[in-house]
Amino acid sequence: MTVAWLCESVRLTALWGTPDDVSKLLTWNAIIGSDPEQQETQPRIHTVREVGAIWDGSASLEFRASPGRADWIVAPVIPADIQLATWPNLGRVEEIAERFSEFIFGAVARVYSAPRFAFGLIALHPQPSREASYAELTNLLRISSLQREGASDFVYQINRARPSKSVPGLSINRVSRWASVVSQGLRMQFSMSPVGVADGAVASTQTPPTHATRAELDMNTAADRRDPIPATGRAPLLRELAGLSLELLETGDVP
Repeated sequence: MTVAWLCESVRLTALWGTPDDVSKLLTWNAIIGSDPEQQETQPRIHTVREVGAIWDGSASLEFRASPGRADWIVAPVIPADIQLATWPNLGRVEEIAERFSEFIFGAVARVYSAPRFAFGLIALHPQPSREASYAELTNLLRISSLQREGASDFVYQINRARPSKSVPGLSINRVSRWASVVSQGLRMQFSMSPVGVADGAVASTQTPPTHATRAELDMNTAADRRDPIPATGRAPLLRELAGLSLELLETGDVP
């Protein structure tokens, strides 16, 4: 069975053309129904950061607000003592995009009368080797001439704008950044004396490398728009942005 794309993080952003204080338009408590675990505020510059666990503790929701911008970000919670068999992730991208949209899109569409919105998604596709990841990238990006042998540090970024189907006259930037990534950890083992005190002897072993194809996707509406997105079009637009992200993972870089 083909390994699915995994979601490393997902983000929804609202952007205004003027540097107004937007921190109180929609709060972490308003979305979750309880106070966040962490809250940082800088009143002079009107910035707010609120963070707390959601989804039975498996994920963290972070709300960031600065003048003219609001971000909602979900990322996995990784316990310090866990040994991961794969890349840290929230789950399959399709399931996470749907779950994210169900609890945040409606509130954002009702409250944020903004001229610009963006949907961000970072996805990982585990591969058995760097060569396999590079082979996948050549297919996704239609690069038939890439000489993969001996290659490393390949990164490809492109924006292919499209007209919106949900808001007439609106252009959507489909920014995608593709790369092959590798992760390798280091295990440290301390030698203990008979009374349970580290005696200074240390043994270290490297964990086997894990490889993946990584896609950083940012579907955002055109920067030149000044008028707020119509209220009736906001929810459909947010769903369209999420759908374009999933489409890119399936089809790769196509016009």
